[in-house]
Order: sequence, then structure tokens, then C-alpha cells
Amino acid sequence: MRKTTIGLMATALAGAGALGASTATGTIAWVSTAGNPGANAPLIVANDDGSNPVQMARGSQPILSPNGARLAYQVVSQTVTAWRVMDIASRTVVPVARGCAEYGSARWTPDSTRLVCGTFSTRRGGIITGQGLAMAQVPATLVPGTPIPLTTLIPARGNNVEPPAQGVSFSPDGTRMAFATAAWNKPTSVFVAPIADLSQRTRVLASATSPVWGPSALAATRVQNVTVRLGGERTRTVQQNVWTVNPDGTGARAITSFRARGLVYGPYASFWTPDGATIVGSIGGQDYVRSATFAVATRRTTILQRGTDTFPVAVSADGQWIAFQPATESTRYPLRMMRLDGTGARTIARNAAMPSFSANWRP
Repeated sequence: MRKTTIGLMATALAGAGALGASTATGTIAWVSTAGNPGANAPLIVANDDGSNPVQMARGSQPILSPNGARLAYQVVSQTVTAWRVMDIASRTVVPVARGCAEYGSARWTPDSTRLVCGTFSTRRGGIITGQGLAMAQVPATLVPGTPIPLTTLIPARGNNVEPPAQGVSFSPDGTRMAFATAAWNKPTSVFVAPIADLSQRTRVLASATSPVWGPSALAATRVQNVTVRLGGERTRTVQQNVWTVNPDGTGARAITSFRARGLVYGPYASFWTPDGATIVGSIGGQDYVRSATFAVATRRTTILQRGTDTFPVAVSADGQWIAFQPATESTRYPLRMMRLDGTGARTIARNAAMPSFSANWRP
């Protein structure tokens, strides 16, 4: 089981805290599973330190815009799962046109004006035949009852585009997008293209997944098939390592040199610190994940919170703090934070599923 799989399992089971007064913007959003909320749980928006938690709506998969002003989320019914966008200040909610995938979340562009989501194609019997990408241009003023249209970026049928939550990242200026894709059921590579025209894409790293755009370069997780010894027998598995590469495809360089051991596959990139010196991620495998940092210049790996399965969910705007969650199966999961070196851990919210952070989160 990959780190991302464990992470999704953990966040799907977590919860959130009590409610507070009204708010116009937020820096953290999460799902509350306190009690027995059902498919559409309370969606909470709170301050940097978890204070002033406010219920904004009911649903799942909340995604806070980088400027903290908008909240995208899913609403589940008996027949369909649909996306919504809320203006936090006015509480105005509008639907997104049908087509966004039920799973794999979505991602805002850095200017908080567009929302990229995954799409699926299926054939008879509901069998998936491809994964693609679509984009919703969110208007400056939301008009109740007026759906936000979707524009196809990459058709789903025949393509294997990694879902936005793990496989899409944007340049700091918001003009370019990094994404991982391949033909259906084939290993992905990382590409970079102008958001305005993804057909003008350039492959920057082969056999790679989950690009993360930093201040000047990209990080990605490169994957290869290897043979390992497991219980006295040799078996095939995957091996992961973190690489960096320039947006034009030059300068590709391995930052880690982990060798897969049994069902521990290796490092995985999730975030950059703002100074570009450190990549924050994890070392994951089957039922195993440890938060870690990877120093870009020295290629040093530091495992954080040793002995505990955790995964990072955000890095603060000043690069001093990592938000993280446990990755063990339970009905309640705290949202916690620690310094970049793993010290000073403390709890932000006792129960917080699927947390999302604005770009200026700084506890």
C-alpha cells in the first residue's frame, strides 16, 4: 500500500472540533466526523492555530482556496456526488457542472480563480476506461443557482492522468501546470505545460509521479520495479525515490537513494519549504509511512516522529512548521503540527479529516 493510500484511509476516518463564531476567511478547513455524521459531515473552517472553528456547510473533501476566501467541497446524494463552491464571507454556494470525479479531490490554481478536478470515463458495467482533467473558471462573484461550467483539459478516455490531489501542481506565477500522465494503465511520467494549452506539454521526468512545484524547480517521485526479498522469497515490488528537475526538463537529479526493503517502497515528495532548501514528504510502503524531510543540497534524509506512522499535510508559509496526521486506522485522528526538525509537536484540532490549508497558513 502506497503512502498516499494510507493517507487517504486515515483522513477519511478522522474528525473535527467544536464550532465557533462566524468568519469571513479561513486558513484551515476540515471535515468533522464527530458523532455519526453520515456521508455529508460538517465542514469546518478555522484560524491558523485551529481556533474559532466554524461550520460552513455539510459535505466532504473540503478544499480551501489559496487566498482563504473560497471553499470547494463535495455533496453526496443517493444518485450523484457533486462539487460545490462557497464564498466564505457571504456563504453563497454555487454548483460546479457535473463531470468532476468523485475521488482524487481537486486543486485550486495559485490565484484562487480556477479549480482543476479529475474526470473518469467508463464503459458498460461502470468499468473505468481512463482518467483525465477538467477545469472550472470560478467567477469573481458567485451567482446562486448558476453552475460553474467545466472545460476539458485532458480527455479521460484512454489516458491515465494522476488525480489532482497527488498529481497536479502549479508554477508560483500560476501560468504553468505540472502533471503526471500516461496512456491508460501505463506508468506515468511528469509533464509541464502552459495552463492555457496543455497540448504544448514537455516531458520533464520519465517514470515519475506526483510533481510538486517549488520556488524554482520541481520535485517528483520516481518509480521503478525491483525485486526484493520478503519472508525468504524474492518478489517484485516498486521502489520510490525523490528527484528534482527544472521546469524545462534539464538538471534532473536524485535527492534520495533509498533501496526498497520488503514492502517499504521508499521516499515520496509532498511539499517544498518556501526557501527551496527542503522537500517535505514521507517514506512509505505497505501499512507503513513516516514523515520525513529531504535536504536538496546535501541529499540528507531525516525521518520525523520516529516509530509513529504519520504523513505531512501542509508546510507553513514561513517554512518553520509541518502539519501532519497519524496514519493508523482509527475512528478519530488529531491534526497536529511540528517544527521542521520534528520537535515541538502539538495538536491543532483533536478530530480533523481531510484538512486543507490556505497559502498563508502560519501558526
